[in-house]
Formats: sequence, C-alpha cells, structure tokens
Amino acid sequence: MTRYARIIIDGNNLLHRWPAPPGRGKDAFVAARRRFLASLCAVADAFSPRVTVVFDSSEPLHDEFDSTAVELVLPAAGLNADFTIERMVAAHPSPSGVLVVTSDRQIRDAVEASGADSISCSGFMEEIEEKQKEVAGSVGKNNALRFKPRMGDVFPGKL
Repeated sequence: MTRYARIIIDGNNLLHRWPAPPGRGKDAFVAARRRFLASLCAVADAFSPRVTVVFDSSEPLHDEFDSTAVELVLPAAGLNADFTIERMVAAHPSPSGVLVVTSDRQIRDAVEASGADSISCSGFMEEIEEKQKEVAGSVGKNNALRFKPRMGDVFPGKL
C-alpha cells in the first residue's frame, strides 16, 4: 500500500465490518471499537504519519483511548462523520496525498472528486492484517538466536 500524507477513516462504517466480540449493544460496540483502535495504533505509522478516525458519536471517546499514533475526531454539533470527512479532504492542502477509508459509495465518490484516494473498509482491514503479520514476523526475526547454543551454555559448569 502506498504511504499517504494523511489517512481519514470512517470509524462507524469500518466498525460495522470489524469482527465483533460476543454480545450486543453498547458494550459490544465499545469493545469492538477498542480492539479496532488498538490494532490500528500498532501499525498506523506504517501507513501514514497522520491517521484520523472520525466517529459519529455524541459522547467523548478520549477517556477510553490514549495514542499519539491515531487522532480521534467527533463531528461538530449538528454534523455527521460523512460531512466531516468530506470537509477534511476539501481543506487538505494536497488532497491527492489523502486516503479515505469507507465503504460508503457516496463518500468515496465525493472525496475522489476532490482528488483523494479511497479504499473500502474490507480492503483496509486486509492491509491492517498484512501489516500486523509483517510486524510480528520482523519481531520474531529480531529476537531470533544469532548463535547456536552449546550444551555448556545451557548447563554451565563441568560436564
């Protein structure tokens, strides 16, 4: 995936496709949101120096989230996430450097008309999963033994 100057994610739209934990209602939604944000934070820098998630919500989310890798945005009173995303793209000095993550065809058409790129939520989820595997693989390689242990290394002293 191309590295973008900014990625803007339609949070609620993506969460409807994110694997949900057991249960229903607000608690399950909050748990899914936490899992998504944790997964995103772990790999956000690999995609862009600035990743923003826009949620339709009337209650603050910052008490459940603390990250420098991902910015959370809630629409201003009377506005929704769709309009907020479109405004953010239009206000960007270089919309061609922006990627919008949403499966909402209307938003995708609008941001692409402004010069931004877009990707479906399922496409972006695949990118997150791929990055997580890369990160896990590189951690495993970095932690691999750089020498072959000998019996004396495992059982010190005279054998």
